[in-house]
Amino acid sequence: MPWDDAIVGHVNQFPVPFAHSIAAVDRDGRVIWEQGDVTRIFPLASVTKIVTSLATLRAVQSGIVSLATIAGSAPQFHANSRLGSSGALDNGEAMPFTLAHLLSHSSGLAAEGNGTEFRDMPGMRRIYSNQGFDVLGDFMREKTGAATSRWIDREVAAPLGLRSTTVPSSPARSGFGSALDLTVLAEELLEPQLLTPKMASAFSEVALPGLRGILPGYGMQRDNTWGLGVEIKGEKQPHWTPSSASPLTFGHFGMSGSFLWVDPQRGIGAVFLGAEPFGPWHKANWPILGEKILQAA
Repeated sequence: MPWDDAIVGHVNQFPVPFAHSIAAVDRDGRVIWEQGDVTRIFPLASVTKIVTSLATLRAVQSGIVSLATIAGSAPQFHANSRLGSSGALDNGEAMPFTLAHLLSHSSGLAAEGNGTEFRDMPGMRRIYSNQGFDVLGDFMREKTGAATSRWIDREVAAPLGLRSTTVPSSPARSGFGSALDLTVLAEELLEPQLLTPKMASAFSEVALPGLRGILPGYGMQRDNTWGLGVEIKGEKQPHWTPSSASPLTFGHFGMSGSFLWVDPQRGIGAVFLGAEPFGPWHKANWPILGEKILQAA
């Protein structure tokens, strides 16, 4: 979508009781929905992980690293430790985790920590981990020789023309951007230009199928489906995406009250940014909004 007034004049209304912006596009750049000031900058929270993941996969494509590159190691755990917070073996052999483990939230790292807090061995559970993405950022800074903000701008924001998108610190959740920028990102996810077809498939296909884990805000999932940096809807219900969206739908939501999802089967992408953190309103209304967006298409 060109950086002109492509969205102007296409106004929709969905009742939202706080400052916000909403936009949706199809894979051809046609505007389906626009609401609020789509140029206003909001915190992205964990939607930041999408641009971090794209930047990482670009480094894989260029040969700086590979998905199998070892990024650290985790302690061995007792078999029953997956149910609790203890169980690391003092004399256990360290288990390596890779870039693919970090991107797919399967490294064993806990949700939060300083890079050394583990809850399981790599590949055993889907443990959603901000800590894991911060470890990823530190590792990529070492490999690329560039600060996170400069590396992400060079690999993703600048090539796509994302004028307002910045990641000033944590590659897990420090991003800021506008709905207008995120619609451009949604188009990229629907019709990849930055990634090769093979890498784009790996990004949005399930990595390590069948892993149990907690989806933040939605509880334990028997098969917590994730790709390499994005959540895949799969068969999850309830979910933050529309119920009629295909199982191939993927994206991310953030605790700042943000989301970006694309349904590659329908060829639709939608974004939401707002001034209120994720809570009961978002959980109740995001799926309804999503259905209206799909109907508008």
